Amino acid sequence: MTAPRIEDTLWTTFASHAKAIPEVKAILAPDREPLLFRDLPARMMEVRDALNGFGIGRGDIVVGVLPGGPETAVCLVGVAACAAYFPLDPNLTEGELTRYLRRINPKAVIVAEGEAQSARRAADGLGIMTIDLIARTDQPSGTFKLESRSSAQCDLPGWGTEADTALYIATSGTTSDHKLIPRKQRHMIAQARAAVTHFRFTTADLGLLIMPLFHGHGMEQALTVPLLAGSGIVCPPVFEIRTFFENLARFRPTWYSAGFSHHSAILDAAGDYPKIVENNNLRYIRSGSGRLDPRVIVGLETTFGVPVIEGLGMSEVPCVTCNPLPPAKRKPGTVGIALDGNVEIMDDRGQLLGPNSEGQIVVRGSMVFEGYLEDPAATAAALVDGWYHTGDLGCLDDEGYLTIVGRIKELINRGGEKIRPGEVEVALMQHSDVKEAAAFPFPHPTLGEIVGAAIVPVTGTAPDRKDLMRFLADKLAPYKIPRDFTVLESLPKGRTGKIDRTALTRMHTTPVKIPA
Repeated sequence: MTAPRIEDTLWTTFASHAKAIPEVKAILAPDREPLLFRDLPARMMEVRDALNGFGIGRGDIVVGVLPGGPETAVCLVGVAACAAYFPLDPNLTEGELTRYLRRINPKAVIVAEGEAQSARRAADGLGIMTIDLIARTDQPSGTFKLESRSSAQCDLPGWGTEADTALYIATSGTTSDHKLIPRKQRHMIAQARAAVTHFRFTTADLGLLIMPLFHGHGMEQALTVPLLAGSGIVCPPVFEIRTFFENLARFRPTWYSAGFSHHSAILDAAGDYPKIVENNNLRYIRSGSGRLDPRVIVGLETTFGVPVIEGLGMSEVPCVTCNPLPPAKRKPGTVGIALDGNVEIMDDRGQLLGPNSEGQIVVRGSMVFEGYLEDPAATAAALVDGWYHTGDLGCLDDEGYLTIVGRIKELINRGGEKIRPGEVEVALMQHSDVKEAAAFPFPHPTLGEIVGAAIVPVTGTAPDRKDLMRFLADKLAPYKIPRDFTVLESLPKGRTGKIDRTALTRMHTTPVKIPA
């Protein structure tokens, strides 16, 4: 089996798939009939016709405050094909939602019938139309209708073009300081075409969705890209360990993509499901949204018997690099090779560097975003001479494999000595009593900053601080060794699962001093 042709827009691609692979299952869910690629265009047309009837068309922003599941998946694809979809976490407070809505000024907010009261109040307070998504659970997965009391003339009805914005994604950060990224249809198409080659998608593939659909990783890498490639997706309403293994047995997916916290939880629970693990149908596991502990990689590969593929992605470029599948060379510790376009290393003067030189990772190509929404200053700083400046530090080896060494903004400045938190964390994680570790800047009266560290111990252990210091002495220069430690039950993390170092600095007001 092969992947069907990917056309130039979302609509033309799925309309083509309906003819080329009509009987292939597109959207699946527990205890529901699957939605076939043959029927997906009809569901998309229902979304388009409903939105056009509400006065919403090409270029208009529609916010989705929706739970997980097959209806949200189809709604996302349908809206993205004829307008612009911006998802928000249903767990946000009314105040947070109000700030988002005020900033992006959408035409409407879609909510599940009878749910999302905070979103309804936020929309009503700003005079924004509310649309109810009413799931039809007696029909195949992803079947629903959209209802609203409002109607208006639509200025730009029909399907979007390759130049139209399909999705909006918010960067990491607080509600007030995040940036909003328009993802055009052509960006999504370019990404899907690159993924077909890199991951060897065929119509026999089936993905198991784990990441939430208000997260860029979930929206693009785990949903729209494989659908555009002609592969089906299982869309459970939520991620739970028990149902993950049940779905692994029931649907027999060939891959899944997740963040490091999900992978760790899956590995921890795998021993409770030996038969399911032994009989799994996976051909690879994909990891994103942050660096995965090498011990978890080894554990997953040993447990499931398939490669774990790490890559680099971000809101501005959802998939920059990724390790290739066997039999191609996979290099542990790297995030692989470029999927599309160019990835280079640049110094502070804007000069490109050769192999094995450390500098800022820069990217250009057809998947790269074209600017932040209504933020010309941030756009000018990020896009320079055609290159997107990622803010990540890294180096390329002689074969083009990329290694990430840290974030420029996360460097700890200890009296002029620049320290990468990731380097400290890697060293700490090698200690047998440390399950998780995070390094962060801690204020110092004369040096400006010193290295602080928070650790989550392995269950049943109590790491000795002096032992940790001795352990690190063989792995780090003296100025890189943390002088302040704290032991936590869990590390503070943002909605994407990344460590919140700012929160660690804030909470670390009464550190336990460790002798130098």
